[in-house]
Amino acid sequence: MSGKCVQWGYILVAPGRPSYAEQVELLRDLGISRDAYGPVWVDKISRGSTRPKSQLEERNDVLKASLSGDVVHVMSPICAGLSAADVRWFASEVLAGGRRLFVGGNEVSTDEQVSEVAGAASRAIGAAHVAENRKTGGKRRKKKEAPAPVYKKAPCVYRHFDEDGELLYIGACTSYENRERKHRSSAEWFPQIARVEFEYFDSLREAFAAERSAIWFENPKHNRMVAEPDSDAFIEKATELAMRSDPELAAKIRAMKPKSK
Repeated sequence: MSGKCVQWGYILVAPGRPSYAEQVELLRDLGISRDAYGPVWVDKISRGSTRPKSQLEERNDVLKASLSGDVVHVMSPICAGLSAADVRWFASEVLAGGRRLFVGGNEVSTDEQVSEVAGAASRAIGAAHVAENRKTGGKRRKKKEAPAPVYKKAPCVYRHFDEDGELLYIGACTSYENRERKHRSSAEWFPQIARVEFEYFDSLREAFAAERSAIWFENPKHNRMVAEPDSDAFIEKATELAMRSDPELAAKIRAMKPKSK
């Protein structure tokens, strides 16, 4: 590289800056391309940074690779750094090494011009922030989360179904919110739940009896404890089945149920 002035290009792809294609086009017009002896260095940042001096690694490589007498080009003040102070630092570093700096095709060679470039960057960054605020309504939009469901606190039998309608589990409780928390932390099938159905009762004793019967007759996939229900449950189930085709028979079956125990 001795005795030859190298033209270096630097591109900063970040919010509020000209596009990568626009920056490349300007540098190409100046005779700088990735295929030339003096390459183009590119940093890509998705949002602001509190550590631009270390995060803009390609920019640091430009400072390390360029020598006294070389020329560094950037498209505009806002493409030289992430803040006005950062732009001032970079411009000062370029000049301190005996290199020449061109911003938008105009040479920057004095402290006064460095300050002008930093000021222009500050205004451009401010304008970009205003434009972004207009898009987002003045603040970053947070992803809306569905409100947590509110469950009735009462004795109930609950049924868990997956997205295909398969019955996963049947349980009984007085506070489904607490029971759901327990299932979430310990049940491996919890992520499969797509729908929950509730059947409420006047007492927990009634809910437990209904749970026992439901598990026996409906055969949910993940219930492990299965206990045979009492005779009343069988009579109720027979009545339910008979009602679908012969209500008179159903009435006779129901009459077989003991009046009291």
